[in-house]
Amino acid sequence: SGLVNSYRVEAAKRLLEQTEGARANMLQVAFDAGFNSKTSFNETFRKVAGLTPSAYLKRCQAAKN
Repeated sequence: SGLVNSYRVEAAKRLLEQTEGARANMLQVAFDAGFNSKTSFNETFRKVAGLTPSAYLKRCQAAKN
């Protein structure tokens, strides 16, 4: 469902924002947010957020510096 996936992406964003260091374990973030695979996580995140999880993480880290 689109609504469920939007909640999952928001959860993933929070997890990525809390991630310290340059390399988040994207697969773990995906599972923790409720996705079943890295592929569905990446596709859904890009659709909902407008950028990839990696790009989002880089943006968060740039904002911290």
